[in-house]
Amino acid sequence: MDVSEAVDEMFNRYSWPGNVRKLEHTLKSSLSILHGENTIRRHHLSSYFMNNCQRMGSGYNNQNRTHHGAIYLPELPQLCRTLGSA
Repeated sequence: MDVSEAVDEMFNRYSWPGNVRKLEHTLKSSLSILHGENTIRRHHLSSYFMNNCQRMGSGYNNQNRTHHGAIYLPELPQLCRTLGSA
C-alpha cells in the first residue's frame, strides 16, 4: 500500500491531536475502502478526518511541522504497507 502525494502532505501537516492511534485508525479506515486499489487518495479519507482538517485550518501551516504536538511521518509509507498486510 502507498499514499498519494496529496494525502502524504495532508498527513504530515495535520497536527494529530491526541496520539498516533488516530493516524492508525485513519489509515485502517482508508485501507478498508480501497477496493483493489493500491494507493490511498483523498477520496479514501473519512469525512471525519477531512472535516477536522478544515476545522483546524487543514493544519496546513508550515510552522506546525516544528510546533509541539506536530509530528513528521517519514515512516508513513512503511506504516501503510504494514497495516495493509495485516
